[in-house]
Formats: sequence, structure tokens, C-alpha cells
Amino acid sequence: MLNLFLLDALVKFSIDSEAQILSLSVEAQDVGSGRESIQAQITGDSLEIAFSVKYAMDSLKNIPTENVTIKIDSATTPVILVPLGGSGSSDIIHLLMPMHLKN
Repeated sequence: MLNLFLLDALVKFSIDSEAQILSLSVEAQDVGSGRESIQAQITGDSLEIAFSVKYAMDSLKNIPTENVTIKIDSATTPVILVPLGGSGSSDIIHLLMPMHLKN
């Protein structure tokens, strides 16, 4: 039931290139919030970027491998998700449009 409420929410990716940590956070009015951090291999600058929970989940669910490469140029340009490893995984590319974060 919680997923139905979160589909309209934004998921914020906080990328810390120095600590090599990717943190995901989501807040949904009347439902609550959550945050999860994972170690990641990060190249480039630290940044924050947000996506629709629905579209991010749809993309990640349809990637056939456990690991994914996330290609980000800036917080305002499209992001490309590419499966990392696995047979036939190089044929799949997902494009996600970021959402504007209010400060």
C-alpha cells in the first residue's frame, strides 16, 4: 500500500564523490520519509538530483542486472541508466528526466 502513495513523490539522489556514497531519500506527505545510503564507485563531482519515484522504479525494475551504471552530466540534464555486466545487457538503455529540486 505504501508504494501507491510514493508513486507521486520524488526520490532524491545525493551523490558524494569524496566519500563514494550514493544516498537515496524520499518524502511523501501524510506517509513519511525514508533514506538509504550505499557505497558506489563514483567519478565526477558531488551533486543532488531528483526523479519521479514511479519512473525511477520502472527503469530500475527493468534492468536485468544487479549493478547499473548511472551517467549524469548535471542535475538538469537527462540521466542514462545502463546495466553493468550480464548477457545482452549492453542492448538496454534507460533515460530518466530529472525533476527540479526546490531549495
